[in-house]
Amino acid sequence: MSTLAMVTSAPFRSPSFYVGFAVYASTAFGWLFVMKHLKLGTIGILYSVSMIVLLTTVGVAVFGEKLSYPEIAGLLMALASLVLLVRFA
Repeated sequence: MSTLAMVTSAPFRSPSFYVGFAVYASTAFGWLFVMKHLKLGTIGILYSVSMIVLLTTVGVAVFGEKLSYPEIAGLLMALASLVLLVRFA
């Protein structure tokens, strides 16, 4: 499987490359703002769960993947862990 940026003859001139770069750069700025307000342990959990949810969303929306019931249950438990973290931390 290849990504859209790799399919073209000049990958660094591809719009897909710049979109990916912008999304990745935005996470760096997000880290700066979040680290001022939260503990490092909380940030790690928040990052892990948000990446799971976002990558799952991309898989379902862009690549047409189907989620099984255990995967849906896992996503719901991950979101519930964030609720518990915010509530009790």
